[in-house]
Amino acid sequence: MPFTHVTGLLVLQRGDNITTHILNYGSAIEVIRIRIFAGHSGALLSDTGDVKVPSRMTTASSFLLPSAEECWVEVETSSESIVPICYFVHPAVPVQIISLYKGGDFAVFDPAGKRFW
Repeated sequence: MPFTHVTGLLVLQRGDNITTHILNYGSAIEVIRIRIFAGHSGALLSDTGDVKVPSRMTTASSFLLPSAEECWVEVETSSESIVPICYFVHPAVPVQIISLYKGGDFAVFDPAGKRFW
């Protein structure tokens, strides 16, 4: 896919949640794929596979960590019309947002690995 959005590495605890929301701001159906990796090993923890997102619509994915991990999220997109948001949440009362990546917070790369922003 032409664009890859990447978060930074975060240290999370068992039971913490990673939720990714995707907005397709474009006028066509776009394809996204969300993958979560363990930072220390690079092991794949979660993979949504290819998901079609209709024009002007949203989709979301949520992952509950089974153990404490250093994690990062990769969102592959078929278009620059896709805007991801990623929440790293500790489920305390009240809920604590550990970190939030908004659209412009991600590092974005092309298929060759060249960074756009």
